[in-house]
Amino acid sequence: AIKIGVTPYLPRAVLQRSIAPLLAYLERRVHRRFELVVSDSYTQMMDALVKGQVDVADLTAYPFLLTQQRDPKIQPLATAVTESSKTYESYLVVPRESKAERIGDVRGKRICYVDSTSTSGYLMPRVMVRAAGFDPDRFFGSVQFSGNHYRALRDLLAARCDVAAVTSGAYVSARRQHIPIANVRILKISQPIPHGVFCAGSHVPRAVARRIRAALLGFDVQRELGRKVLSDTLRFSGFDKPDAKAFASLAAEMARTRR
Repeated sequence: AIKIGVTPYLPRAVLQRSIAPLLAYLERRVHRRFELVVSDSYTQMMDALVKGQVDVADLTAYPFLLTQQRDPKIQPLATAVTESSKTYESYLVVPRESKAERIGDVRGKRICYVDSTSTSGYLMPRVMVRAAGFDPDRFFGSVQFSGNHYRALRDLLAARCDVAAVTSGAYVSARRQHIPIANVRILKISQPIPHGVFCAGSHVPRAVARRIRAALLGFDVQRELGRKVLSDTLRFSGFDKPDAKAFASLAAEMARTRR
């Protein structure tokens, strides 16, 4: 089986349910069996791709760039297009009743990040703090990592932190996960972030990687599934070729804002 790895940016059950139709399509197109692997952490998935424990990984931008630094021979295949958009955003969010109106107002407060290698749940929030004139390493009173975006929202609502960093997609789909998102408001929105990359490990034969790439680029959700998006939570409408320029600008931010 070809193992496709996914980082745990959403709960495991949500990812398994949402990605199942894509795996079924790939099996039809590539004529191979595909198996989904959801890692316990972002770093674990990066390690798995480099070590050849998974063959393809769906990595958001920051983990992709970090993995590419470790193994420049990984093979970018395709990037997701979400409802005709090639980008998404990171949100800094606070409870509805919070008096904070700008980033400076949450100085010294408790933040819930997602994971130290999350693009929208860590890297871009730090970029936003730095752009506001503060040192992200010293800005917050305490830092915790919630593990996934929905959990970060739940931790915020449970008063485990005063501000949370989440992807725009999780904020939009939170109500479907029974998260009372009306009790949360957006404090700051990041610049657009390129969607992550499905990439093949350097151990995967180029001919196999080309077949998977062709299948991904040919995936039309409307035609294959009879609906506009892959699922309520993963609102992919298809795939496109990775935009090298978009990742170059993010790499520049990454160089300034490191763990």
